[in-house]
Amino acid sequence: MRNKLRRPLAFLLSAVMIVTMSGTPVHAVADRGQPETGLCEHHTAHTDDCGYKEETPGTPCGHEHTEDCYTEVTECVHEHTPECYPEETEDSVSDNEATPANAEEREPENCPHICDGESGCITEKLDCRHEHDSECGYTESTPGTPCTYVCEICNPQDSGEADEEPETGIIKQEQCSCLTLCTEGQINPDCPVCGAEDAGLSDCKGKAEKEDTKQPEDTGICKHHQEHDDACGYQPESEDSEGSPCTYECRICPIEDLIAALPGEVTADNADNARAQLDEILALYGALSWEEQEQIDLSRCYALQAALDGANDPDPVEGVPTPTISQEGGTFVGDTLTLTIGLTNNATSGTYKIGDGTIYTYTSQKEITIGADMSPGDSVTVLLTATDGTETNVVDYTFTKKAAAAKIEKDGTTTYVDESGLDAAFADTNNTGATFTLLDDVTRTTTTPLNIKVNCTLDLGGHTITCTDGTAISTFGQTNVTIQGTGEIVSESGHALVVVGSVTLEGGTFTSNKENCIGVNVNYGTLSVIGENVVIQNTSNGGYGLAVNNAQSVHLSAGTYSGTAGSISIVGGSLTLGGLLGHSGDTRYAYFDENGTTPFTGVLSNKSLTGTVTVKPCDHSTVTAVDNGDGTHSTPRMSGLRAARHWTRGPQLD
Repeated sequence: MRNKLRRPLAFLLSAVMIVTMSGTPVHAVADRGQPETGLCEHHTAHTDDCGYKEETPGTPCGHEHTEDCYTEVTECVHEHTPECYPEETEDSVSDNEATPANAEEREPENCPHICDGESGCITEKLDCRHEHDSECGYTESTPGTPCTYVCEICNPQDSGEADEEPETGIIKQEQCSCLTLCTEGQINPDCPVCGAEDAGLSDCKGKAEKEDTKQPEDTGICKHHQEHDDACGYQPESEDSEGSPCTYECRICPIEDLIAALPGEVTADNADNARAQLDEILALYGALSWEEQEQIDLSRCYALQAALDGANDPDPVEGVPTPTISQEGGTFVGDTLTLTIGLTNNATSGTYKIGDGTIYTYTSQKEITIGADMSPGDSVTVLLTATDGTETNVVDYTFTKKAAAAKIEKDGTTTYVDESGLDAAFADTNNTGATFTLLDDVTRTTTTPLNIKVNCTLDLGGHTITCTDGTAISTFGQTNVTIQGTGEIVSESGHALVVVGSVTLEGGTFTSNKENCIGVNVNYGTLSVIGENVVIQNTSNGGYGLAVNNAQSVHLSAGTYSGTAGSISIVGGSLTLGGLLGHSGDTRYAYFDENGTTPFTGVLSNKSLTGTVTVKPCDHSTVTAVDNGDGTHSTPRMSGLRAARHWTRGPQLD
């Protein structure tokens, strides 16, 4: 019996021993929190205290481009081929060479190319001036803010003692969390090892900092000075040279930083500080040049100023005397600004003061004028009061004067526009028939021409329009434009004037300083030059003065023309040089040399004139001309002078 029980008891004992043996514990680390959102099992939902806010996505602009969003750009892409030139004759080949002797002088008279949309010479370039509004539905996205809640259970603060796992009773060894090696007097108090009481520095696992004895290089580059130039003097450090620093000091960035620091809204607590900030910005802004001012967006300043004015200008309440004004602060362009002030809500009288001037009383609607003693960039405050004899209300408005680039006169009314408003003014149909007079020099850095889209007169007024990056001025089709007065239109890298509509030149100088470009380019348009002081020129080595490309008509009765590639050139179409002269009645015109004394002969069938050419009337008051019967005439020899042949009738030559 004992032997029978011995084997089962042995198996039972083995099982008990296996079950009761203690093994090495293995602990799984639970993911107690979500660091991306700050939520964990102890902070399951965000509250006002933790400050968490989700990002709000914006809404894209729903604006669809229309024809007004594009501008027409003309740039010939045709390259002449041998077929564009007249065939060579035996006379054109030298005796001892197979190369034509006049190869470089031949003109592409047979070129069939026409600049149009199909050839790719006339294209449309996107020039959208859309500003976001309620119709397009655009809204900016709002960035979120992270949760600031720190769970003391999931992320316990060190107490200087090792933690004990509550479930297993096993002691958890603390680990050094330092990134930088602790030193005497520079110990990381947040580290569970180094921050513990009586901790030794030898246990620190951080890395010693490498001393950077080299100061970071200040290159002076900002978005307003993106590349160094000769003026700033910057030279980078090299093995052979210590270099030299950039001496450019940006006056725009400090103002933009001040604008960025403006409060988002006006409150009773920040109103005085906001006014001081605006005063500082306007003072710095007034010291800038016109070109620098154009690069600064003052919209936030205007909005904040309006809010400050609104804080002093409560909505009229029945029974509360309130002063009124036709413009509640902001900017104005021109010499002066006329304002209309008045009284409402039972006000019987009021006062007004302009800047630090005298206080005047008014009892009814009145016009006041500001700006006569102000320079561009100056600001002035208009202080108004209104009273009913018992209660008095006080408001003030601040106005800033901007420099005017031009004045616009129409039907006895004069308005002013600054440089940034010229494009819109020349496209505004309300200005049809107006006269634009320049009041200051204008410099344009955009590649988009100043497009004249309305019938008008442009008086240069002794000033200059300079374009640094493309065509300076272009007239649209169906427009009639007259340019008059002294002054100049200059393009540093394109055409000075492109005529697509109809243009009459009574005055002005039209200059292109770029090779292969044109002073005045008549491209399918109509041109009349009637002012004897008109100058059309290209100053580069390889440019054209006047170029005619498939023009509807060209009438030259005055002017001086010059260009090394061609002073007057017909680059497309059927017109001839003779056909360009603007004969009228018995008055005939001819091409003369630069002194205006010697007429050109035998050139009217050509397509191009070089050198300097003057167009003026012929003078036959003392000499009788002999009709040659071929569209030219001759004058007999006088005092040893050779007879001159020049055009006297309409074009007869090809």
